[in-house]
Amino acid sequence: FDPDRIEAEWGVLGTGPVSSLDDGAGKPIDYRNRILIPVIWDGAEVSFQARDVTGRSDIRYVSCPVDREVVPPKSILYGHQASWGRTGIIVEGVTDVWKLGEQACATFGINYTPDQLAVIARTFDRIAIVFDPEPQAMRQARKLAATLRIRIGVEPVIVDWLGEGVDPGS
Repeated sequence: FDPDRIEAEWGVLGTGPVSSLDDGAGKPIDYRNRILIPVIWDGAEVSFQARDVTGRSDIRYVSCPVDREVVPPKSILYGHQASWGRTGIIVEGVTDVWKLGEQACATFGINYTPDQLAVIARTFDRIAIVFDPEPQAMRQARKLAATLRIRIGVEPVIVDWLGEGVDPGS
């Protein structure tokens, strides 16, 4: 990854060794030593994720407190909406989008919601699903493809030829 490009294209920021935010109920959430990833929808920042940069945290991603979100990320897709065409490249996470480019969008994990299905159905005519190669992720990719096949009447392509252990974001 090119940090300068990611910062410029995706608005990513870094936190320092002291960074916290209360959860809305007064309990602090630790955001130190993370990259802060804004979630933009319809041109506005609606939420964020924060990813550990040390490799030492038990929790790799920490989300925005729910009461501070404008739109819950699991009701939308991550990516640059203006760059999407009628062919959707659906991936799991934000780093996969960064690696594959602005035409890709992420469901924020292998699990997806009815709201995300609705966004996919109204946005794309053709779909490629590029999830991680782990068996659980591939099962979810097949489930997503079957659901979309029924919902929008197209045959999504599941990209499973990256190779064992190859993450799309690697």
